[in-house]
Amino acid sequence: MDQPVPKSFFFTLRQVYLGEEADPAALRRRAARLLGCQPGDILSCSPVRRSRDARRRNQHPRLVYHLRLEMPLAWRDRLRQQTDLDIVIEPSHLPLFPHPGTPRPDPGKPRPLVVGAGPAGLLAALRLAQAGWRPLLIERGDHLEKRRQVTARFWREGSLDPESNPLFGAGGAGLFSDGKLNTRHKDREGIQAVLGELVRAGAPEDILLDAQPHLGSDRLGEVVNNLLNRICDLGGEILFRTRLSRLRGEKGRLLGVEWWGIQGQEEREVSYCILATGHSARDVYSLLAHDHIELEAKPFAMGLRLEIPQAAINASQSRRLGGGVCATFRLALPPLGNQDACYSFCMCPGGMVIACASEPECLAVNGMSLSARAGDWGNAAFLVPVQATDLAPFEPDPLAGLAFQRHWEGKNYQAGLAGGEYAIPASSLADFMAGRAGELPVRRGVSRASASNLRDLLPPRIGDTLAAALPQLISRLRKVDPATAVLYGVETRTSSPLRIRRDTQGASLSLSGLYPAGEGSGYAGGITTSALDGWKAAGHLLLAHSH
Repeated sequence: MDQPVPKSFFFTLRQVYLGEEADPAALRRRAARLLGCQPGDILSCSPVRRSRDARRRNQHPRLVYHLRLEMPLAWRDRLRQQTDLDIVIEPSHLPLFPHPGTPRPDPGKPRPLVVGAGPAGLLAALRLAQAGWRPLLIERGDHLEKRRQVTARFWREGSLDPESNPLFGAGGAGLFSDGKLNTRHKDREGIQAVLGELVRAGAPEDILLDAQPHLGSDRLGEVVNNLLNRICDLGGEILFRTRLSRLRGEKGRLLGVEWWGIQGQEEREVSYCILATGHSARDVYSLLAHDHIELEAKPFAMGLRLEIPQAAINASQSRRLGGGVCATFRLALPPLGNQDACYSFCMCPGGMVIACASEPECLAVNGMSLSARAGDWGNAAFLVPVQATDLAPFEPDPLAGLAFQRHWEGKNYQAGLAGGEYAIPASSLADFMAGRAGELPVRRGVSRASASNLRDLLPPRIGDTLAAALPQLISRLRKVDPATAVLYGVETRTSSPLRIRRDTQGASLSLSGLYPAGEGSGYAGGITTSALDGWKAAGHLLLAHSH
């Protein structure tokens, strides 16, 4: 049957500036003025993004909207000729990601397995549960309340539980972070679907609109708990303290798995498995390599985390930010001459630097903020891409990046011991530049820190690049005094150093029925893209079953 001819079309009008918060009628009037039409010509108008522009000195910040508009078809050719407006016209039929009405698995057949309760695993399990598939979700760490207790003890006393810590447990590594949800991913429809599920699980509706949405580690925990409860309410099952130990396959087809749980080692028949274990589950990469699952090295980066007063960041970004606004920044230097690229990553306003570990005697750092972002300090990683020459001392295979990370995290752990178990090596900027371990500033955000020569904890090329780049980058924050900057080492787990090869339908190239997803798969980074990757993995699984 022929598709009916549409009578209207949709497009996005971007960069619509307004001095203050606007209601729907005001947005429609502003759009009409820009387009040269009457408000009644616009059939529908809804904001899809909102950000704050505070770049103009001595002036109040402006709100910037992206608006999704619907207009009669007669306007389409006219708008295509517009050259002074930022307009993106949608195709007549949007390419929706498949959400098939698949049949449920036959009674008695094994449940689909989801491994890992981070963003990817949670959204994958939720989508399977919504389709009536009653997934089994296993997580090596603890449930939320217990995980928070053991993590607080780790930060307070340096007592590491390798199975439940800042990197493993309900919510994944993203739980102890800023809870940033912004992403540059181009699948806006998929992103909105995922954010919609987070809103239904208790996240504020503002995340659907804000250009830089965030939840904070405190609010993110509530969302995680609600997602887990919804999965169970829809027939799913969740096992904590359960670590995957083996995938069983035959002739390129997944047949079952083995895991270690509260009852000891167990074996379970499984036909479909979404592997969403996160990039810190290094033992999983090793078992995949042992079973000849195709892996490949991918780019990643390493560096230090820098902490500076949040008030100085606010003053640097705008003189008129307005009450309660906590400023962020993004800084970068391209490669120039003999100097490599350097850039900021995962800026946490009003937050804290935290110790992260999942293996004994290995230590990394990360940043975390609560929803209010009310702390005195802001922090961000400053990273340099890792190159092949840095990996040369390690085994030349896809796992070399893991060995590289372990090596430098081990040196980092040893350097921090003077301050206690898993204390964070730290340095003033001046001492880092001079290549020495000096006195730590009294005013700093991390109490369990040990004065260290951080240059010894980095490959020489990366240390030299940071020493050359940091003064230039900090100078762009005009109100920040470099003497207040404190550096903490090392930041190694910015992304996975390898990926699990998969086809265009999200399945492993080596084992049919296995769907790698999330940051651990090597195809996603951050909470939102990992959640989307898990959501799509479940969609791919459902679609494969329907065929």
